[in-house]
Amino acid sequence: MIKNTYFRKEILYILFFLIVSIQLVCAESLEISREKAKTAYFSGNLESSLPIFLELSESGDSESQYYTGLIYLTEGWLGKNIEKAIAYLTTAADQSNAAAMWKIGEIYEKGWGGRKDILIALDWYRKSKQSEAAKSRIRYLKLKNSQAKFQQNSQIIKNLIRDANKNSKETQFKLGNIYDEGKLIEKNMEKAHFWYQKAAMNNHSYSMLMMGYFLCRGIGGVEIDKVKANDWLNKSGRNVHCN
Repeated sequence: MIKNTYFRKEILYILFFLIVSIQLVCAESLEISREKAKTAYFSGNLESSLPIFLELSESGDSESQYYTGLIYLTEGWLGKNIEKAIAYLTTAADQSNAAAMWKIGEIYEKGWGGRKDILIALDWYRKSKQSEAAKSRIRYLKLKNSQAKFQQNSQIIKNLIRDANKNSKETQFKLGNIYDEGKLIEKNMEKAHFWYQKAAMNNHSYSMLMMGYFLCRGIGGVEIDKVKANDWLNKSGRNVHCN
């Protein structure tokens, strides 16, 4: 009985080792293929890189899905196809590929394929940044644990607040962006809204856009208000509407 139990354990260990070995080999093979495709892509040889990226995309590799999307977006290439590009980029984005999210944002900002919508573009840009949120939080905690660096950043914020209170709209916008994205200090959407609003009321056009966006999406502790959102969006000079 003891021998049988020992034998079973040995078999399980061997199977586990084989599975891990196969996974490592597959991962290494995928990496080699992807690098080969990327080398061809960056050399301008899209025809050679696409079949490799397509094959890897089918296996669920988000980086290959991202590059496949880029190829289908390439100007002057006979295979350009916005629909396919968005499909592959969205599949990569669904796997938390921040670069793919950002590229989708560009598609909507620049209006490729007749899809111009700055609000949807901002949605995707924010998703891209939020996919890095955990890393931002870790970076912030590391800074906080590094007392000298944390104090240095705190002083920078204090100086910016001092200048912002002197009615500098650029500094007010910068503070909104710092709190919005968690730069130098921990992310705080209420403070982001506060400083964007200050800058917007001081005729800072991009802050007007951000105010319209915050009100349209209910960000920063504010309730959704499409009337006020559209008022700010109109003031920003952007041809966009909160529906």
